[in-house]
Amino acid sequence: MRMFKAAAVALVLQTTLLGAAYAQALNGNPLSDVRVRQAIAYAIDKKLIVDNVFGGYAVPADGLLPNGPFKSDKLNAYPYNPDKAKELLKEAGWDSSRQLEMVYYYDDQVTANLMAVLQSELADVGITMNYHLIVGDVAKTLSSIPDDPKG
Repeated sequence: MRMFKAAAVALVLQTTLLGAAYAQALNGNPLSDVRVRQAIAYAIDKKLIVDNVFGGYAVPADGLLPNGPFKSDKLNAYPYNPDKAKELLKEAGWDSSRQLEMVYYYDDQVTANLMAVLQSELADVGITMNYHLIVGDVAKTLSSIPDDPKG
């Protein structure tokens, strides 16, 4: 089971940590609480993903900018710490019956596997996450306002 989780987590890094991932924080949205977002970051074992999925040929991301002169050296790298993630979720009053919905748009198997790993890693700390492949006009879908933006 741990090897499956390792592969899944690594795939998540490709899409969310090595690419671009955004959480839209709105009033009433569970991601509005910084502790929830931090818990998600602590729940992902980036080193395990890099080592086991990417064979060591990747760098875990701690922000949207690549390492270099324009990136702050004061960013928290959020090392893998599921106990800290659980603690932050408890402080935030996380409702474990709540489900987060995540979308992805690369239709390759590696990305699908990454989503499965993320789902598994988040489940380990008490977050239920569902994922869905976006098909069709990705830009339009990602930039449209949902019917219930607070739901």
